[in-house]
Amino acid sequence: VEPLSDSAEDSFDGGIAKFVSLMNIPPNINIDDLKEDKQAVELLRCAALGLCSLSKSKKNKRKMKSSGLIHHLSKLITLEVEAILVPVVATLSECSVDPEYRTAICKVASFSISVNSSSQKIRN
Repeated sequence: VEPLSDSAEDSFDGGIAKFVSLMNIPPNINIDDLKEDKQAVELLRCAALGLCSLSKSKKNKRKMKSSGLIHHLSKLITLEVEAILVPVVATLSECSVDPEYRTAICKVASFSISVNSSSQKIRN
């Protein structure tokens, strides 16, 4: 087996960024309405499964983190669709082995909780 050439490795790294970008939910989309869109749910499920598989490698974890994965996962974890939640939580679990990831996850989680609390107060 030959090692990947530099150009092949760069191409693969770009693939991680593309996977992560598939997890992006535009701000104008209501997360609760998303679960009714079967095509969107399937796309998110497949991207989450792919990233879950890729998260076994330390190098891939670094690439995923630098591509903004934590932000996207923090949105998806609120989506009540088991087919998406299972690989999202598995990816978070796999990545949380790294102390830097744990810190980043906690920062995003506390920000999300703070924003959600503020919007609840505004609604009431």
